[in-house]
Amino acid sequence: AESIDLYVWLERDSLDLRICTAGYVYQDSITIHNQATNSMNISTDIPNALSSFIHILPQNALVQGQNKLNLQLQFTPTLELWEERYNLYFDSENGEFRIKFNFFCKGQTLPLPFTLNAILTRAEISFDKTQINFGTCHMQESVVSTLQLTNHSLLPQKIGFISAPQYITISPNDGFITLLPREECMIRLAFTPDKIRLYEFSLTCKTEYDKDYIINCTGKAVQSGLQLSHTRVTFRRTGVDDFTFADIHISNPRIARISSAKVRGVAPVNSSRVFQFQIPDSVPIRITPDAGILATGEECKVSIEFSPVIPTHEIIELAREESKEREKEKEKDKEETKSGE
Repeated sequence: AESIDLYVWLERDSLDLRICTAGYVYQDSITIHNQATNSMNISTDIPNALSSFIHILPQNALVQGQNKLNLQLQFTPTLELWEERYNLYFDSENGEFRIKFNFFCKGQTLPLPFTLNAILTRAEISFDKTQINFGTCHMQESVVSTLQLTNHSLLPQKIGFISAPQYITISPNDGFITLLPREECMIRLAFTPDKIRLYEFSLTCKTEYDKDYIINCTGKAVQSGLQLSHTRVTFRRTGVDDFTFADIHISNPRIARISSAKVRGVAPVNSSRVFQFQIPDSVPIRITPDAGILATGEECKVSIEFSPVIPTHEIIELAREESKEREKEKEKDKEETKSGE
């Protein structure tokens, strides 16, 4: 046998496009060299089944003699490739796509084999629910619901909840996060109504691939029987065994009648209300008065005393640590005395 050089040859016989997302165009160049003195026509045998996904440009290529030509390979994967009829080229379980085809040159018998490789993925995010009912929520209070997101892509995806109403708080990071490949993330939604009415609204989650996901939400705000002037109290710096006071007001307001068309099932109730504060045993706080009865329209001043102390178990632990340190110092002194003798 005698080997001969090919007049027309490929600079590379394979191309790996790595991870490709369905619905987007990916392209790279394929360089063909012609060592002959005359020009050569180039054609391919890409399967008809893949003709809508793979394009070689220009379609009618001509390589001039003693020259080279850069062809553009365009790959446009779509969700259609996940169909069973494409199993010969695409493994939907691991996302591996491979197609082998040939370049043909008129005047050269031997074809030029070429292989295209890629890992295909979908830019999809799923939610564990698309309907959220916050139920009934009293004014000056919040109802929290969670939403689980799953990134089904092999690539990270940036998402964000856009144009959320003021009475919705989204965490973490105000609903703007990056989901890693195959990651599941829990989103916390806090509903804090600002008016007594029935709420029906939608939350829009947008991805960097310009996909929108709609979460429909409902909730009902009602007037609470009792109202606090503050739901958060911050004390100044207070030393141990010292104390600090803060005042709040609790009231039993008169509830105006509301049209049943706005809030169905919410009936105004004007009557006396009983209140009582429950304080955990480990919290150094005293509330005066800690219980009482308020008539309709009545208001009561409540004083909160904060007196920090060191818990008994911490004092015992500190005493043990100091005792151990003294024992170590005594042992060290004894060793130094013996070595001096």
